[in-house]
Amino acid sequence: MTKIIDLYFLLANGLITVKPFAVMYLRTLIILISSFLLGCSGDEFKKHANSENRNTHPLNSDSFWELSKEPDLIIHSSNNDSGVQLYRASDGRILDNNKILIANSGLSQVLLFDSAGVFLKQTGQEGRGPNDFAEFSNIKIHELGAQLLLTDNSNHRAHFFDYDLNYQATLNYPKADDHGRLALIDTTINGNLIFLASQGGGYLRGQDGDLIEMYRSVFSFNPSTNQIQRITSLPSRRRMVLKIDENTSFPFIPFDKNPILLAYQANTFLVSSSVHPKISILNSLGEPVDSIYYNAPMVLTKDVWQSYKSEIEDWENEAHKKRYRVFYNKPLPLNKYVPSIDEIIVDANCYLWARRNRIDTSLPQKWDVLNTNGDWLGVIEVPSHFTITDIGNTYVFGYTTESGDEEFRKYALLKN
Repeated sequence: MTKIIDLYFLLANGLITVKPFAVMYLRTLIILISSFLLGCSGDEFKKHANSENRNTHPLNSDSFWELSKEPDLIIHSSNNDSGVQLYRASDGRILDNNKILIANSGLSQVLLFDSAGVFLKQTGQEGRGPNDFAEFSNIKIHELGAQLLLTDNSNHRAHFFDYDLNYQATLNYPKADDHGRLALIDTTINGNLIFLASQGGGYLRGQDGDLIEMYRSVFSFNPSTNQIQRITSLPSRRRMVLKIDENTSFPFIPFDKNPILLAYQANTFLVSSSVHPKISILNSLGEPVDSIYYNAPMVLTKDVWQSYKSEIEDWENEAHKKRYRVFYNKPLPLNKYVPSIDEIIVDANCYLWARRNRIDTSLPQKWDVLNTNGDWLGVIEVPSHFTITDIGNTYVFGYTTESGDEEFRKYALLKN
């Protein structure tokens, strides 16, 4: 499925900017919008519609998938021939044409490699002009049919590129009343852009010890019509007002959970907002239509609270130590359980991967995998310091600092 967006409409409404020499090119240019989840359509995750699907045991616990022991491909600073140091990488994707795109956010750059990891091209620099990225933009990659959309959230915008990494246009983000700045988090199969924003504009105040409830709104933006729609509101990490001497701060309540949201289809969203191992399914209006619950282990907060508090003694900043010693000794409204899920990803087969929260980050990661019927298939172990950015049919791609330097790795996904 594709959607055609008229660039002249976007230009006239101030939603995009382009290089002057590209004006003539715009006479014929259209952007074909689809989603990297293009295959995730139809009746996926609808088998148990309007009833909670509870999985007590994984279907394939004894013979499930695993990653290869060694990566098939490694890309790092010394072998990419680009002269670019990988620094604070934020995303990486094996594109539909098998080229590899890496968001090198620490240097405000995007790097392109061939399928063998041979460097081809780089673009971007720190700044606010066309093809620039802000220092702390945490660039994310979205494949949109014939185009790539690379986020520049700190500059409140995103850039369009073709698959050869040639700059095409810049999309300026819309605004929403009574909210903070919008951050682009996903795209839908029908070409809409999904944003998150803090309610109330992020303005914080109160008396010492006051609890501040925090919420994030989800917005859907249609670039063709310049229409923005608020879909739903999700609870996020609470804060407490902390006053010490003449200083006021607003630390987060430990073990609270920020909502995790993915656009699954044109009219479906997957949300993890509970401390439980549960995925909620929302329709296009933000209404819950289903939920998937699987019986993954849960950790009681009281069992880890003392060790969690003791970690502040290893901090170097004495002012932070003082602040959090006071904060942690207040009667905090802690959840009974540590949040079960800290990340969700949809793979090339539309299967849902949910990473279990780890108290000890030196241990291997455990990802629970659910199929499109919502069945809990099993658990996959992933190296402890490996950040997954892309899951294909036969591979898992991401980055790590295990060797001391940042590097991207491609592991084979072995399906037993």
